[in-house]
This record gives sequence, structure tokens and C-alpha cells, in this order.
Amino acid sequence: MTQKPIPGNQGVPTAASNRAVSFYSAGSGVYGKPRPFNLRDLLIVFFKHKYMIISIFCLAVILTPLVYYFLPAKYEASSTLMFRYGQEYQSPMVSGEQTPVRVGLQEILHSELAILSSTDLKERLLKSLGIENIYPKLRAFSDEPVKQLEYAKVFFERDLHVQAGRNSNLITVTFQNADPGTAAKVVNSLVAAYIARRVEILHDSRPLQLLDKKVAEYLERLKRSEGELQAFKQQHQVFAFDEQRDLLLKERMNLETTARTTQSLVKELRQKLSTLESQLKGVAASLPVTSENDPRNELEMQLVTLQRREQELLSKYKEGNVFVTSVRNEIQVVKGFIEKQKQAAARGRSAVNTLYQDLQKEIISTKAEVSSLEVRSKELEAQLAQADKRIQEFDQQERTARDLQRTLTANEQLYQLYQKRFEEARVSEDMSQDKMASVNVIEQASASELPIWPTKGVSFYLALAAFLGIGGGLALAFSLEFINQGLSSPQKTEQCLNIPVLTTIPYKA
Repeated sequence: MTQKPIPGNQGVPTAASNRAVSFYSAGSGVYGKPRPFNLRDLLIVFFKHKYMIISIFCLAVILTPLVYYFLPAKYEASSTLMFRYGQEYQSPMVSGEQTPVRVGLQEILHSELAILSSTDLKERLLKSLGIENIYPKLRAFSDEPVKQLEYAKVFFERDLHVQAGRNSNLITVTFQNADPGTAAKVVNSLVAAYIARRVEILHDSRPLQLLDKKVAEYLERLKRSEGELQAFKQQHQVFAFDEQRDLLLKERMNLETTARTTQSLVKELRQKLSTLESQLKGVAASLPVTSENDPRNELEMQLVTLQRREQELLSKYKEGNVFVTSVRNEIQVVKGFIEKQKQAAARGRSAVNTLYQDLQKEIISTKAEVSSLEVRSKELEAQLAQADKRIQEFDQQERTARDLQRTLTANEQLYQLYQKRFEEARVSEDMSQDKMASVNVIEQASASELPIWPTKGVSFYLALAAFLGIGGGLALAFSLEFINQGLSSPQKTEQCLNIPVLTTIPYKA
């Protein structure tokens, strides 16, 4: 707005615009309170910008049905998944001291959301279902498959919504598409691909392979322990330790009893021998020889008796037995006496006294018996020492066998433990392969008959467009008036300068 002085009216300014020039009287130059906005000002703004307001209104009313009929409707399909704790979120126990680690629910949901929203899963789904089946009009953007896939991923990311329930173990998968059947098919296919993909990700075959290796290792140890124990028992002929120990102890006890008895007999025979030797000193060694008292006949009868006894002993015992040796010693003694008697008879001397001879024979017999019993006692002592050694060796063998048995038992327990864990891991593996996972589909997606957009009829959107067109036009007009710094009307002049306008003159450039 420009202000020009009028000739003859010095000091009186004028207000002019592209339509009129206004005159006003001079005032004090002090601004007062602004005049409130009224209907007249509204009409002035409306008529000033009426073409712009009408253009915006018509544009909104015309474009609304075009957008309504030409833009495709949007249909939405959704599916709900529920999660629970499963074995795939627990580490298989490999070592004996390991305890399974349990993951929290929030960590599980975050992991599942990451799998559901992964780009790889979306690319697999787009390729399996076909981009042209999900977005048929995508060919208008590009004919190259690579660019079509990139565009499809952008649109798919826009139309797919995956959301976890607050403080729950539910996840909702939603997809929007122009075709309700396609939307439901995409959601169901995505859920199926997600379940298969999570099995691939969560399935770890390394613990199963490690358990299988451990089972084979402890089976080999078990077989080796069984072989070592069996070979040891075969080598040392030990099978029933308690029974064999009892037999050894009983045998030693018998040997000890026999040894004590033999030692007692030796002691008794030595005393008897001492008595016989004392009696022999008081008996005459010889008597005059006569035909009636010839002792050779008796000695020959005794020799025959001893020879018979020798034959009887040989039928019972082997050569070198103590009893056989003792009888043979007596035979040699008798033969010696017979030879002496023959020599004495040939010289015409006196014969040996029979009592003296009997005592001497008994002494010889007693000495032979003592000798044999002493030999027997030494043999029994050697047998006792050997029995003690056998008992000590048996104790050592028993300890070794029990160590081998403990090793065998430990290997068997470890083998059974890892075999059990391997079976559990294999069952979990089979469950994973059969997709028996800890996720269930509560509700599958189905084709909806009602679109999510538009939800109202065309008349509703026309009324809304008309309202918004008028409102937008008025808002734009008032914005232009507010931005404009000139005095475009008498009312604005009075409001800004706080002086009355006397008259207005139309202005034409």
C-alpha cells in the first residue's frame, strides 16, 4: 500500500490499494485498542479471494470420486501366534555338571520378531508366491526382475505389520493387499515359512553330534574295561572272590592245624626216643646162642612182614612218600641184624638179646618216624608260607579286580548317562524336524469381505471433501491476508492506524 498527499490537504494521508483509495482525518497519532474481527471482515476476505476458494473447493470435490473409484481398495488379513517355553531355547546337557539355561519370555519374543521380520524370509516368500501374484501392477515400474524384487520388498515392508502383545506371549502378523485372498495367502505362507525358518535357525546339530561322539567313546571304554576285567579273571582264575577267599583261609587253617599236630607228635616221639635209649642202656646186648633161641627166624619173619607192608604202602602212595621211606629204613635195619646174626653164628659167638633187639628196633623205628615227621613238618611250614603268599597275592588280585570293576561300573554309568541324553536330544531333533516346536497358530488368516479402506461410501467422502475444500480455501485466504503487510481495506486501515476512514475512491492502474 502506498500513501500519497493530496494537494490542498497538507498533512492528510490517503489509503490506496489495487481497488480503492481511502481518506481519513488527522488524529493525534496515538494507537488505541484494535477493532475486533467481525463478519464484514470475513466477507471482505471471502470475496477478495473467492476464485481461489472456489477453485480449491471444486478441486477437492472433483478429485474425491476419482480417488475413490480409481485407487484400489485395501484388504487386511491377520494371524495370531502363541509361544511357550520349548527345548529349542534350552542348551542340551553335554557334561555331567551342566545345567540347562532357560531364556526369558521377552528375549524369546524379540528373537521371534527378528525372524519374522527378516529380509531373507520376505525374499523367500516373494519368490515362492511370485511377485506378480502379490503386486500385479508392479510391471509398470520396471521390467527388470532385480528392480521388481527391490520394489516388491519396499511395498511388502510397507504392507506387513508384525507386533507382539504387551505382557503376553502372542504375536500378530498382519498384511494389507488389494486382493483379500492374496492377503490371507501371504499371511499363512509367511507363518509357514517362518516356522520352517525358525527350525533351521534354532536347530543346532552340534550338541547331537557331540553326544553321539561321547556315546561311542564311552561305549569303547566300556568294552575295553570289560575285556580287561575278563582277561584278568581268566589269567588269575579269580571269579567268586568271597568263596575263593574262604577256601584259601580254610586250607591255611587246615595246614596250620596239621603242622601243629605234627610238631606235637615230633615232640612226643623225641621224648619216647629218650626213654627207649635210657632203657636200652640197662639191657644186655647179647646172649649165648642155642638152637632154641636163634633170633634169625624171628628177624626173617619180621623182614617178611615189613616187605608186605612196603607193598601195601606202594599200592597207596607214590615212591618217595614218608611212610614208604620209613618202612624201607626198617627193612634195611632188619636185614642188617640178620646179616650180623649170620656172621655171629658162623663164628660161634653169642646171639643178640631179643629184648635188646626189640628196644633197638623200636628206637630205630621211632627215629625213622621222627625223621619223617620232621620232614613232614618242614613241608607243612613251606605249604603254610606258600598259602600265606597265595592269600596275599589273592588280596592284591582282588584289589586290582575291584579297581577294574569300579572302572567298568563308572564307564557303564557314563555310557548310560550319555546314551540317555543322546536319546533325549534325538527326540528333540525329531520333534524339530517334524516342526513340533513351541509355537502354535491360534488363528489362521482368512480372506476378509470388508476392506480396511475405504470404509465409507462416496457421499461421505464428497461431503468431507467439500468441507475440507471450503475450510482449506478460507484458511489459505486468511493466511495470505495475515502475511500481507499492506492496507488492503478501509477496515484494516482503521484497525492498524486507529483513525476513521472518511471515504474510499476506486483505484484502477
